[in-house]
Amino acid sequence: MSDPLLALLLVLLVLMPVFALAARSARLGGASVASGLAVLALSGTMVALAALALDAPPAMLALPIGPTSFGLRFLLDPVAAGLLALVLGCGAVVALVAGSDRPPARRGAAAADLPAHVSPLGPVPIALALAGFGLAAVAGDGGSLATGLAIGGLGTWIGGLGRGASGSPAPVGALIAGPDPAAIPDPAAAPDRTSAGGATPSAAAAHAADPDLPAGSARLAATLFAAAALLVALTLDDPARHARYLCAFAAAAALAGLVPTRAGTSPARGAAVTVLLEAIQPTLALGLLARLTLNFAAGAPPVWWALPPLLLGGAMAVLAGWRGVQAPTLTGIVTLASRRQTGLAAVSFGLLLLARAVDLPALAALATGAFLLLLVTQALGATLAILAAATLQAGAGSDRLDRIGGLVHFMPVTTLALGAGFGGLALLPPSGAFAGVYLALQAVLATPRGTGLAPALLSAFVVLALALGIALAAMGAVRALGVACLGRPRAPRTAGAKEVAGPLRAAWIMLAVAVGAVGLFPGLLLRLADPAVLQLAGTELGARVGVLQLAPATRVPGYAPLPLALLLAVFGGILAWLHRRQGGGEGNSGPAWQQGFSPAPPWLPFGDPGTQSTGEGFVPPIGAAALPRLPALRWPFQLPRRAEDVSPRRGDAVSLRTSAGPAPRRGADVSPRAVPLLLLLGMGVALAVLACLGAA
Repeated sequence: MSDPLLALLLVLLVLMPVFALAARSARLGGASVASGLAVLALSGTMVALAALALDAPPAMLALPIGPTSFGLRFLLDPVAAGLLALVLGCGAVVALVAGSDRPPARRGAAAADLPAHVSPLGPVPIALALAGFGLAAVAGDGGSLATGLAIGGLGTWIGGLGRGASGSPAPVGALIAGPDPAAIPDPAAAPDRTSAGGATPSAAAAHAADPDLPAGSARLAATLFAAAALLVALTLDDPARHARYLCAFAAAAALAGLVPTRAGTSPARGAAVTVLLEAIQPTLALGLLARLTLNFAAGAPPVWWALPPLLLGGAMAVLAGWRGVQAPTLTGIVTLASRRQTGLAAVSFGLLLLARAVDLPALAALATGAFLLLLVTQALGATLAILAAATLQAGAGSDRLDRIGGLVHFMPVTTLALGAGFGGLALLPPSGAFAGVYLALQAVLATPRGTGLAPALLSAFVVLALALGIALAAMGAVRALGVACLGRPRAPRTAGAKEVAGPLRAAWIMLAVAVGAVGLFPGLLLRLADPAVLQLAGTELGARVGVLQLAPATRVPGYAPLPLALLLAVFGGILAWLHRRQGGGEGNSGPAWQQGFSPAPPWLPFGDPGTQSTGEGFVPPIGAAALPRLPALRWPFQLPRRAEDVSPRRGDAVSLRTSAGPAPRRGADVSPRAVPLLLLLGMGVALAVLACLGAA
């Protein structure tokens, strides 16, 4: 029964770019093309879920394409079916939203006649990327895997090459489908941030002033590197399993962004490409890594195989979480939250390898459940949060926290969608991500303690990374929702934001329902994914997973999300009832409530800028006197500073500095990035001292 399902999936994947190209040639409307792509993607999702639910046996299909030594073979197993369902499910929402406000093009019109924010290729890049990533998910050999990743990387690269227009903020379709980065005006640009001539800085200057602006060519190179590394890993002989694992892990690290970089937090490339890079691609990378690694191991993997995902994943979770707490933009907070959860999923995969290495099948099943829950919530939550943040930016004209506020009053549905997205990323109960972290912590705590210093330090590092990830996730979500969505508007443009309608609301509802279902019923998801758990862990979770509870062992109390959610709902209902009961009756007249701000004078209807939040939230610059001085690393030469390198702070008298001017020194402030590094260093030293004392 698996062979027809695999053939149907391949046909649907091939039809997606073919349909997009045909629709572009026929000059169909954007909504029609998006609806067609969404139907194809949802059909593929249903077929993949059916293959997973029916526990169909693995099926192999070879296509007579290419040379004999470079054939294309595709394999449908439980892990591949789950990955494909995630890729196509999230891709359906992206395709549906991307074409929501694209007008139909006139037949025979040239590309120059199209609206400025519409990409000449339309939805073709999205369809190409989804088809490529889908082929990679069901790849059965190195040729098909490399081909799928190359096609997907090419689609994401082309998707960031659309055109845009300067002037007014781009509409939702432009931000979601990917306008030209150089054409988007700086959202923080205000009348006081201009040059001497009164004109705003050039687009090139705005492009260079944003250090988070990604280089599309660099991401394409990373994808092609991953494809080449996986091709090498799958063509090596079985005795070279260590080299095969290192190649596969390097490819997954490049695709998932496990190496901390500053690329990827700018919304200029469009939310569709951001979803592909920050939500779909990391999920696919880690899923492929798990699928390939256990094939390379041929039984029990070596213990040291668990170290790279544990160390890199833990570092990524802490660093991305800390950067998300201090990010100045809403899109930056969302993308960094996605990266933080990618790091936590890598930690869970490391725990899975460690449990398989020491032959603990029960702990391997717990770690596998945590790994799958974190992957699912990362894909769904990041997709919803990124698209909602792009819609809020389109409505408010900016995504900088110091220029928006009170969006819940003007865009309530989109704000609720953003909150639901953070519900999948915030690691707070009752969310699916919290259930995943709970299982990961139970796996760590149940791991037998070995003798020596290394096992104790490794366990402490993993627990510390998980704990800091939970704290930073909650902190970042509260900061983003509180500063951006509550309070009152900080600019006139924000007060003119309007709610979206049509396909956008349908997309929000679909993803929000999926995120809520995973959070309230994680046991049902793990029951559905039992074949994948058996494939990865070698055993099933069994009675430890129920409809209402997750437990580390049978007949042991565990985590019950649904009763907890009902308790929170009852508590909230009681508070609302008390508020309405005590709020009845006649009230006394008094001054208008200013939502916690100082009363605004008549000439400042949006309040005094000096009383508004600057968006720094809980992490203002830390004075140098609070931290010890650290030795600075200096290059033997000094690069010339340019005018684009200046990013003025709010409230300062700003003027663009020329290349001949001296570079200002900020010796009074220390970067907050030093804080988590110092905490980790101090924790490591303390643990080492305690371990040495205990050994003595």
